[in-house]
Amino acid sequence: MARQLQFRLCLWPLKALYLGRSPDNGLHRHHAAQICVSLGEPLRFRTSTVSSWSTVRAVGIPPDCLHQIDAAEQPLLVMYVEPESREYLALSASLDRSVAQGGCRFELPDSVPQALGAALGNLLEDGARPERLWSECLEQLGLNAPPVSVGFEDRRVRTVIDLIRAEPGRSFGVDMLARQVHLSSSRLSHLFKYHTGVPIRRYVVWARLRTVMAETAAGTSLTRAAHVAGFSDAAHLSRTFRQTFGFAPSVLFSAAASANVTLVDV
Repeated sequence: MARQLQFRLCLWPLKALYLGRSPDNGLHRHHAAQICVSLGEPLRFRTSTVSSWSTVRAVGIPPDCLHQIDAAEQPLLVMYVEPESREYLALSASLDRSVAQGGCRFELPDSVPQALGAALGNLLEDGARPERLWSECLEQLGLNAPPVSVGFEDRRVRTVIDLIRAEPGRSFGVDMLARQVHLSSSRLSHLFKYHTGVPIRRYVVWARLRTVMAETAAGTSLTRAAHVAGFSDAAHLSRTFRQTFGFAPSVLFSAAASANVTLVDV
């Protein structure tokens, strides 16, 4: 690639984008679907301890699929999308056409990683906003862009979102949130998923992870950030983070790395 990409992590409520070298990871699975592209030499991946390593330029990992990626020192682009989200539904048809039947191989012309790396490098130098980085990735990878989100026209949904964000460490039950906006639990659950594309409980997890990132970016220790965000302890945070991203939060949230974390509001 033309220039070295700096580390960057952008986290939306329902998706994430990572640019940088791959942290060491063992076999793991997470609920978010994942597209991983090496911006340098090909990477290796496998789906079990007994399966052989495959060498590819990109992989598409379905939700909850066991996998391990070995990219050595190569710079990577990794896109995560929650499968309950509207964005995943919009992308899944394009992704399914690109993923080889029975595996995770994501077919990609050899010229694409270099072009993608150069385009992202230019955008980062120009201070592009996260949505611009995301849309550039979709375009370069030949994936259909999702439709414009419906948004949060319903004030009751917005109220629930504001409550969750205002007190990330609080244990929110659907029944309690429903009482706050004078709805039945089933009605609130339906409205929330319609407007956000994700169930309430899953949104709470994302909100807590976002809080951890904001706290660590401000210099808070991971242990303290875990408690502020509502995790029982640092080990609980680490398990949740690994389930979502495949590696421990301590790998990313050093004092040097935290400055490159961007939280994107809906």
